[in-house]
Amino acid sequence: MSKALRFIRYLLRYKFGVTAIAAGIAVTVYTRLLVPVFINVITVDITSRASLGTILIYSLGIIGVTAISGVGQFTYSYLTQTTGNKVVYDIRQDLFRSMQSKSFSFYDKNQVGDLIARATGDV
Repeated sequence: MSKALRFIRYLLRYKFGVTAIAAGIAVTVYTRLLVPVFINVITVDITSRASLGTILIYSLGIIGVTAISGVGQFTYSYLTQTTGNKVVYDIRQDLFRSMQSKSFSFYDKNQVGDLIARATGDV
């Protein structure tokens, strides 16, 4: 089994976290794209009719969109960290179970220091 498929197997245990991360990224990207649109509309309104009320509404829209973007960014940052930690924990638990099930001859053939170095460095 390829390494990517093994990793995906661990990710599938946390479907909600992965889905929420994708949603947080989508919200952040979409809202960040809206700010230039609002600025364009404001500049067009200033040059054409200069309605202070309209400019105020668009300015509040920029603030609201930026706040929503911040919430989306916090969501995907937090969930990426927590989901990643859970996946690493699962991988380490599986590695520990695998190492416990090995025979004594396996540890005679392989140097224990190398095994521990690989276990702590690779995971």
